Parts: sequence; C-alpha cells; structure tokens
Amino acid sequence: MEPDPAFPDIAFRSDAENSWVPVVHGTSIHVRTVVMAATEWEWSVEQIAEEYGLSEAQVEAALVFYKAHGDEVAVTLPVQAPAAAIESATV
Repeated sequence: MEPDPAFPDIAFRSDAENSWVPVVHGTSIHVRTVVMAATEWEWSVEQIAEEYGLSEAQVEAALVFYKAHGDEVAVTLPVQAPAAAIESATV
C-alpha cells in the first residue's frame, strides 16, 4: 500500500510480517483499531479519541481513510470479546 497524499494524517509502519499498515500519524494506533472501535464496538468518535489519546480530527481522518481504502486495509475482525472484557480494558 502506498501513502496517499490526500491523507496527511495517516502514516505507515511495518508490522511483524513486514507489511506496511496505516496508522494515525504520530502514533502507533492502527487505522484498523479505530475502525474496529467504531464498527464492532459502536464507539463514538469522541469516545475513540478519549480512549486512544487522539483528537477527534485524527479519528475522523482514520475513518475517512478506511472509507477510501477499505479494500487495502486489513481489518481482520476477531470473535467479539465479551462486554466485560472490553469494559475492563478501558477502565
């Protein structure tokens, strides 16, 4: 995947398999993490920003990037974790 100049808030990092994955610029937060929080856990933009230490603009940028490049972003959604596990992870 090549960087898209239309998305300056998205950078790329090499993962364990030496694949380039999109992250929120200046962080190690993967775009797929933001997408999972929004789609699978149904978190609001504000909640995602608060939980991951991002600005709302950064969250929006990740979601818009995914809309534009979703077919290239590996969003492997795991079996949904129990609500208690999610709550304990965010406390």
